[in-house]
Amino acid sequence: MSDLIMMSHEVRDLVNRQLAPDERVLWAGQPVPGRLARRTLPIVFVGIAWTAVILFLMWAASTFWRILAVGVSVLAVPLLLIGLAMLLSPLLAVRKARRTTYVVTDRRAIVIAGFFSRSVECFGPGHLRTLRLDEDPDGSGDVAFAHSGFYGVDNVRQVEAMLKDVAAHADAPGESPYTEKETD
Repeated sequence: MSDLIMMSHEVRDLVNRQLAPDERVLWAGQPVPGRLARRTLPIVFVGIAWTAVILFLMWAASTFWRILAVGVSVLAVPLLLIGLAMLLSPLLAVRKARRTTYVVTDRRAIVIAGFFSRSVECFGPGHLRTLRLDEDPDGSGDVAFAHSGFYGVDNVRQVEAMLKDVAAHADAPGESPYTEKETD
């Protein structure tokens, strides 16, 4: 599959280890990093206000309430770190998107994700029977299923059609009711 060929060697190996000998990859893709980063903009705006308030309190404590300056600083530093994390959320979303891969095979959907290490979740046809589609005007979007989904993908309707096809053509009676998980 050309989509899988475009993935890194590490991701191809992870996917190939998951596949049964006669299982075929129908589609493989990754989230569009910018789309996921845009979703974090409300968090950034809260982070700006949060960080400004904390910095103001630290300044006020050091200027006007010198006796409280050390105590306020001790309490403010963790809160300041939370604010910085909110400000960095678009960069964290881009990193996560680059480390996430979605795969549709002729038998299941596979989500490979992780920030520092990678975990693999496999969803059989039973998990793909109820899909929720969220499409943007440019044709990208999300397909949610079970407790997961494919988020921020291009051509989301095409991906949804493949997932519906997998759910419709699978042997449902022999399917396991649980989601397989593996962590690398």
